[in-house]
Amino acid sequence: MAAAVFILVLLATLALAITLLTTQSETSHARDTLGSRAYQAARTGLDWGAYQVLDPLNTTATSGSANLPNCPGVAGNVCPTAAAPSSSSMPTTPFNSSVLSGIAVTLACSCADYTEVGRNIRVYQLRATATSGSGVGAVERQLSARVAYCRDPNGNPASQPPYGCY
Repeated sequence: MAAAVFILVLLATLALAITLLTTQSETSHARDTLGSRAYQAARTGLDWGAYQVLDPLNTTATSGSANLPNCPGVAGNVCPTAAAPSSSSMPTTPFNSSVLSGIAVTLACSCADYTEVGRNIRVYQLRATATSGSGVGAVERQLSARVAYCRDPNGNPASQPPYGCY
């Protein structure tokens, strides 16, 4: 009789251990998946920020001396510094019908101006932070990139993108 009780207690303990291990594994897998989604959202934030500052449609290239594109949400031509970068939230509409729904992306941007061989160059430092959830269950991923925009005041708009550098 004592042996039977011992075997039942041993089997119950084993079942409890298996249940706990399975639950931890599922929780870990869910957090890994959420972390991957946050990483992809942060990459999307960097792409969005780069698109904003690199001006692919040449909307700011009205002349060779026109202001260079600025960080998203910053008016004027004065660059936000690395010590005080601008901060803007990426629109969430693209995420609404995807697995990235519910992830907030914030883009911090700073820039600096240089002149090289008569060309105006603006170098942007972008940092995208994607956050999902809050408290103990929060997941956050942060990525950064540096991109540059160049404008040649003496460029020939007929043979290249308006005032582009080659």
